[in-house]
Amino acid sequence: MFKKILAKHISIIVLILLNTCLSEASSRYRSSLTLNDGLPSNNIHQIFCDSRNIVWIATDAGFFEFDGGKIIIRKELQQLYGERISSICEDNDTNLWLTVANIGLCYFDGYTIKIYSHEELGLKNGIQTVYFNQSLNQLIIGTTEGAYKVSIANKEKLELTPLEANVKINISGFVKNKNKFHAISNQPQSIFECNFTTNQLKLLERDEYLPVIEFNQFNTAQLINNLALNKDAFKIRNHTDGEIECEIVQVSQVKDEKFYLVRYFIAGIEHRRVLRVFEQQVEDFSGSNNIEDIFVQSIFVNEGENNIWLGTRNKGILNFQNSMFQYFDASYFHLDDLSIVDIETDKKGYIYIATNNEIIYFKENRVQKRIPTSKLCTITEGCQPAVCEQKIQIYDILNDGKSQLWLATNMGFYTLNLKNDEINFLGISPAKKFEFTYTNELCCIWDNEFIVFSGHNFQKKIFTQKISESTEFEVTKMISNKKEIWFSSKQVGLFRYGSSKIEQFTKENSEIHNSINDFLILPDGNMIAGGNNGRIYKLKYENNELHILDVIDQNLGLSGTSVQGFQYIEDGYLWCGTNEGVYRFDYKSWKPDSTIRYHFWDHKKGYYDRSGKNSLVDNDQNIWVITNTQLLKITNSMVNQAEESTCSLSLKNIQIYNKDWLRDPSKVCHWTSKIIGPINLLHDQNYLTFSYGFQNCLNSGENAYRYQLKGFDKEWSDWSSNTQAVYSNLPSGEFILNIQGKHLNKAHTVPFSINVSIAYPWWEKLWFYAITFAALVGLIIAGMRIYARKIRKEEEKRNEINTSILGLKMKTLQNQLDPHFIFNALNSIQGYILEQETENALDYLSDFSTVLRKNINNADKDYISLSDEIAYLKHYVKLEQMRFMDRFIFEIVLSKEINPYNYYIPPMLIQPFIESAIKFGISTSKGDGLILINFDLENNNYIRCTIEDNGIGRSKSKEFDAESRKSSHEKTMQIIQERISLLNKMNQNTLKYDYKVFDLYDETQNPVGTKVEIGLPYRKTND
Repeated sequence: MFKKILAKHISIIVLILLNTCLSEASSRYRSSLTLNDGLPSNNIHQIFCDSRNIVWIATDAGFFEFDGGKIIIRKELQQLYGERISSICEDNDTNLWLTVANIGLCYFDGYTIKIYSHEELGLKNGIQTVYFNQSLNQLIIGTTEGAYKVSIANKEKLELTPLEANVKINISGFVKNKNKFHAISNQPQSIFECNFTTNQLKLLERDEYLPVIEFNQFNTAQLINNLALNKDAFKIRNHTDGEIECEIVQVSQVKDEKFYLVRYFIAGIEHRRVLRVFEQQVEDFSGSNNIEDIFVQSIFVNEGENNIWLGTRNKGILNFQNSMFQYFDASYFHLDDLSIVDIETDKKGYIYIATNNEIIYFKENRVQKRIPTSKLCTITEGCQPAVCEQKIQIYDILNDGKSQLWLATNMGFYTLNLKNDEINFLGISPAKKFEFTYTNELCCIWDNEFIVFSGHNFQKKIFTQKISESTEFEVTKMISNKKEIWFSSKQVGLFRYGSSKIEQFTKENSEIHNSINDFLILPDGNMIAGGNNGRIYKLKYENNELHILDVIDQNLGLSGTSVQGFQYIEDGYLWCGTNEGVYRFDYKSWKPDSTIRYHFWDHKKGYYDRSGKNSLVDNDQNIWVITNTQLLKITNSMVNQAEESTCSLSLKNIQIYNKDWLRDPSKVCHWTSKIIGPINLLHDQNYLTFSYGFQNCLNSGENAYRYQLKGFDKEWSDWSSNTQAVYSNLPSGEFILNIQGKHLNKAHTVPFSINVSIAYPWWEKLWFYAITFAALVGLIIAGMRIYARKIRKEEEKRNEINTSILGLKMKTLQNQLDPHFIFNALNSIQGYILEQETENALDYLSDFSTVLRKNINNADKDYISLSDEIAYLKHYVKLEQMRFMDRFIFEIVLSKEINPYNYYIPPMLIQPFIESAIKFGISTSKGDGLILINFDLENNNYIRCTIEDNGIGRSKSKEFDAESRKSSHEKTMQIIQERISLLNKMNQNTLKYDYKVFDLYDETQNPVGTKVEIGLPYRKTND
């Protein structure tokens, strides 16, 4: 008794408002996949998505992976091709179980198929369905003779436990609704509750009074109480089929929507219907989308993209994609024809729709009020009786922001008070387009004439000008911009009214197209315009001229020739429509020499009515578009929702030198074939091709990708449809391959990253560096020791040479200060004293002391300045002159290029040659003697010292030389020769010290003197 009362009560509270406000406009667009599109069969028993987000389909031709509308052939499943697969489920270990007609039960672990035949399972007839009970960790299978629990703990031998029933039943499916688990028979009114504790099936008793859901003519109903859909069965009632008793076959939920697949029988034949429940409303989804005659066998809702996929009997797969485009046709408004003249909105969210017959108040997708245009004829205040002799036709409407809706008609202007619906007739003038200026002037167009009114109720005409004489002249849009009015035409370009004059801009004076369908003034002051030449102009009015700043055409991706319906949204996007589709441009990216970012929707993406004309933006930033036969709503908030996707981006293959990489099985997921990082490669595996793409993407469409190998690439690649990244001669190191993908009609990007490691060659390994460093250190140490030994030897040798030079210097000094020289000098001093030539004695003594001092000072010097050497030579020669009673003269000539203070030469090299010239040449000569000393600078860094005398020559002097003199001379020359040899050894340059002696002869070959040339490599300072 209680059940009957409750059921009756439910039938009262669960039903349904027959009200036009509950109608639901279509916001999904439909596509299908059949044999012609590559499906293996048109009979789709189930669409199943596993925990890896891989979608599988069970068909009459086998079991297949389904990715982006494409069938993926897997060699592991080839033995099931051609078999009838009726059901799929997944166990707790993520393995798949299938039912195969005429074979039995199959187990698939991603690698291989294991078949359990009917005989192995102890069954006589075919298995029709399988379901995995997670709480029991067991399979539930349905056969033509009943249902069974299947223990899968031992994969080698499955254990079956029958679920007992009082009658023989043919189980065709299982459904879990809330916490109830039911088995569905193929007979009407045969639903069984499964009790897994007692292992029994119990036939559910049908209530006498089933809940009823009654749909209106728009296939919607209001669900007062969810109790109806919690029942095993309920009734639906509509205007075509009457009352139908339904049973739930499948339940699928995503976000705030729930889909029910229900069945019902008519004349013993099973039919299927899809119901959609949302916000306490129920939609007959099958009726709304005209698929009542299609037998739906499975529902799959793509959670990320909120798209519905239906597997059908013999009709393939139907796809209903959630769309931001929502269409309201004539039937939605209970009209036979919907011919919209204009639309307007207000801050309260109302859309005011003006048709030829009425003004409709529309809010929240519901008709709130209707005012017939015939009511305008009843307005008599301020109206002459002749006003309504002809039909009133509304051309344009405008909300003045003061709760007044202005109506421009063929009879003049009306105002409609939006608070109390009061209508007033103002007259003024007939008008097809009108606008108000910032200074409260009314500007309108009528009969090709632009007219401006002002004053009280705008009864004063202050300006008028004929625009065109053509009868085909049509104004497409009028916009108020502070004190000016802009309007466009289909024939003669753009016009600007301001300061009581009209300016016209056409192809002739501004290069824009003469046919302007629509235009818009943006917040930055720029203007957007478009016509029938497939171009969108960005314009700027300045200095009484209209300049083209930029153009979007087919070169930048614009498709279509007819451009109209411009709207600018607060988020910075510019919308427009063409005869090919609708565009959303990122206005901020529209800059010179840059690529403008945009999205595009055509009929494949839900924008199938391309006859859009006028449009507006409401308070929620939704765009409303008037088409030829219906009203279109573009829900702006759904654009971002549509950009979310469950599509995953993956690395599908790697090639090394154009050959497939022999992958380590542990680096590849055997289910998805995705490559799992990190990727470790040898040093010579550095010519790489990475192939990538979307996976498990049911609505992939056209995609774009870009990539960056972090650690090698400084910048991202450009967006393109290319699915490969090629790198050659990569260096060794650690890298991260970053890939981004997106649908061309979406801004949302899907990222992917994987680590790539290229090993260093053995010669770049740390151990090799350590060994090399140690060897190098050893070599350096050994080299340093050898070098130090060499330096020591060279130093020892140099010391020996220096010691020898010092000894030679001392010998030279001894020779220069030999007893004869000192004795002769003292005798000379004594002679001057005896002859009382005191002054000469003092001079001689002074020069003699200078010579002695310089000899001693220079003995330990390697180099002295040329000036010091010349001073020394002068003192020495002067002593010799005084000794020989001025029997000779001498002259020292210095080249102009030589600064004697900057040039340095070894000491004690020149004096012995001068001494020899005096002793062996001049002393025995009868005439006046001459010694000439020249110092010349040569280009090869030599100072050439030339000593020339006019003595008796070397050959004759030998006759006069005593043996002692000869021995002393030879000894001196030997010391000089040895010293020059040691100097040459110490001198690291190629320049050598040398000397040459030449005999001088007269014309008759008589000796007339001797010349000595001494080559002296010098050192120079800049002081």
